[in-house]
Amino acid sequence: MGTYSSLVDTVLTPIEGTYSQGRDGNTITKITVHCMVGQCSPEGCASVFKDRYDDGDLVSCNYMIGPDGKIGVYVQEEDTSFCSLDETNDSQAITIEVASGASEPYAFNDAAYNRLVLLCADICTRYNITLYFNDTPSGSLTGHYMFSDKSCPGTWFRSRYQEFCDAVNAKVKSGVFSPDDYDDSYQEDESEAVYDYYLITSTSKQDSPGDCGNKITGSVYLGRW
Repeated sequence: MGTYSSLVDTVLTPIEGTYSQGRDGNTITKITVHCMVGQCSPEGCASVFKDRYDDGDLVSCNYMIGPDGKIGVYVQEEDTSFCSLDETNDSQAITIEVASGASEPYAFNDAAYNRLVLLCADICTRYNITLYFNDTPSGSLTGHYMFSDKSCPGTWFRSRYQEFCDAVNAKVKSGVFSPDDYDDSYQEDESEAVYDYYLITSTSKQDSPGDCGNKITGSVYLGRW
């Protein structure tokens, strides 16, 4: 049994070969937040990873947060995900994919953002991390854009880095990480629904703006990746 947050709602199984066992002798000192580029559930995000694996890409993350705030764990904390295109960063970081809009600024909704604060506060407490951002890989909050030409996690979250660090550190100080701290009820935004996601109940591959949620039984949010 691996290590993961007590806030987790669902435990998913990563594909062998898309992560490394252990941390190459490193300790966990960082958190890297990514945007999903779609309103994907954890199961939908895992399906994207499967489709990309079938295409020859080896990608994974430690956690996934859906648009309703549901948290899934994919790669256990003691293992290294392939998420940020930087082995040094990923061997020291907990990587988190968060449901987002499908285009810039890749905004997170309140339910996903609030649960992200709680999850990061829990992680920071357990690993004695003070979250800070200095726009370099040396900070304890890093971004995918630091290691590639991607915008990830998008300008919406990047413009809130300091606010986010302050919220997480305050939550760590309070010592309270209950999901009941926030009203995480998820309200579908009709103005974005056509572009950002579709709700399906099918196990077959769908025609959609993206692959998020394909081959998953039950209600899954689809979005562009």
